Amino acid sequence: MRADIRVYRQRCVWHNAGEGGGPCPCFPDLASLDVNFKAWGLPKMIDNKTADAAALLAHDLRTPLSAMRLAAELIGTESLSDRQRERLSLLLQSIDMLSAMTDGMLGADSALVNPAPRTRSVLELIGAAAALFRLPAEQKGLDLTVDSGNISNAVAVSETAAVQRIVNALLDNAVKYTDQGSISLSVSTMRDTEGREMLRLSISDTGCGITSEERARLFQPFMRGEAGRARCKGDGLGLWGVRRWVGELGGELSVESRVGTGSRFEVRLPLSEPAASVCSEPAQERISQQKPPLAGHVLIVDDNMVNRQLMGAMLDAFGLTYEDADSGAAGLAKLGEGRFDVALLDLHMPDMSGIETARRATGMAGKGHAPVFIAVTASPEKVEPDRLREAGIAGLVAKPFRADDLYRVLSAHIHQG
Repeated sequence: MRADIRVYRQRCVWHNAGEGGGPCPCFPDLASLDVNFKAWGLPKMIDNKTADAAALLAHDLRTPLSAMRLAAELIGTESLSDRQRERLSLLLQSIDMLSAMTDGMLGADSALVNPAPRTRSVLELIGAAAALFRLPAEQKGLDLTVDSGNISNAVAVSETAAVQRIVNALLDNAVKYTDQGSISLSVSTMRDTEGREMLRLSISDTGCGITSEERARLFQPFMRGEAGRARCKGDGLGLWGVRRWVGELGGELSVESRVGTGSRFEVRLPLSEPAASVCSEPAQERISQQKPPLAGHVLIVDDNMVNRQLMGAMLDAFGLTYEDADSGAAGLAKLGEGRFDVALLDLHMPDMSGIETARRATGMAGKGHAPVFIAVTASPEKVEPDRLREAGIAGLVAKPFRADDLYRVLSAHIHQG
């Protein structure tokens, strides 16, 4: 019975049929099956509970992602070889990709999180993708090449996370299903029949290839080619995802393949309008940038010990001194005892929220110096700016944050040393 469920999941969800036990155009012999999509958890009928669980998972991922990024950036402040710095840059890029995915799942498009949407250079995006897969390609003895033609750094895309996922998914498949030979990634611009300027991405490999019968259903969910199944594990969702992302961006997707020779996937996407500011900030350059030291004393209030340790290490790298507290109550006690220039308050703590901590601390201002309060949260999309202002909170840092994010907020309130 489980095998039948698997087939039904593959075919009927794709054709939007079979709900409530209705007839399936692909497998009419299953027409009498009493389907319970909710019980089986099929993607066509995702319920609120499933959606909430996914949102909670995305939210919870932000804290370890933030810790990973801060730890990686701290490593970047040390003396490293060129090879180590290259690998650290790869790690940072991977963390940023995961962060972008969690933001997308949570709809984190608030002005608090992204005050000014920026486009990204196509050359930078392609370079980051190639860097991500160059090592696994080398481990298999494959030659991975990039041909950017005459594209300039001014050519940009706005939906950077979606485009990155498209390129990554296609490169991932190329590396997985190619045992020998090469993989090439080429990018160019063109105009479609309507005169729109398009970005053309092409990923070619010398892998196992795909039969014509398999190509007909290649972009359906949970479908994999026979040769691919024999080589490695997978769930058959990668190309289905590519097709969805390309469609959402108003683009086109095509494939050419020959068994035993290889495959070529081509994606065409509308280009962004020329932007005044293109985001071009490679991770390796971010690591090595030296910033003027700051001078001041900071209080970290967070119930997570790892977060406190990592933020403390980052403050130390900025030239700041700090103390920490593991709860809102402990933070209030520290504020009553000493003088701080800034207090970093986690908004979600079990005993007392960061907002409540700021309110009470403001009421204590007559007993001593009141610091500048900065909120730290993994749920910026749920933050109400008015509530922050009412509590006397002057700024916000969203997890997972970079060292640059923390430095920028702090430097607005603390003088350079």
